[in-house]
Amino acid sequence: MTDLWKFDENGEVVRIPEEVECNPKVGIFWIIKEGDLEELIADAVPYKAGTLHEEVQQYGDHFEYWQSLQPKTHAEEMLKSKRFDHYSRGHVDYNPGSKTFLLYADLCLSAEDLTAAFEMFDFGDFNFKMMDEDVRYQCARCNPALR
Repeated sequence: MTDLWKFDENGEVVRIPEEVECNPKVGIFWIIKEGDLEELIADAVPYKAGTLHEEVQQYGDHFEYWQSLQPKTHAEEMLKSKRFDHYSRGHVDYNPGSKTFLLYADLCLSAEDLTAAFEMFDFGDFNFKMMDEDVRYQCARCNPALR
């Protein structure tokens, strides 16, 4: 990282960290967990490129993505080998009115799983809100009807 330096009001030299530009996104994701495999699969775009729907910017559809997926990795093969709603999943929308990213996710995702999603969607210092439980985001482990 390249830092900048300046004199503060007391004449002391202080570091000004270089601002890291973030590129927050909207879209969909899955967390694939099978044996030793634990991987995030996502389909996302910069939030300004999302489609405005009911006052939020959004992008992607789990079923459509899953249906058209041509697996290139082992995780994608695992995703494609099961129903589209078998693995834990979620999506991120952006509400321009409140300037807040909205995260909808399976409640069984761990803090580590959510951290991976946060990093992928690159919220940076933007506000985000975890939305309440949504029955659309239940994996086969949480919803016996999907087994």
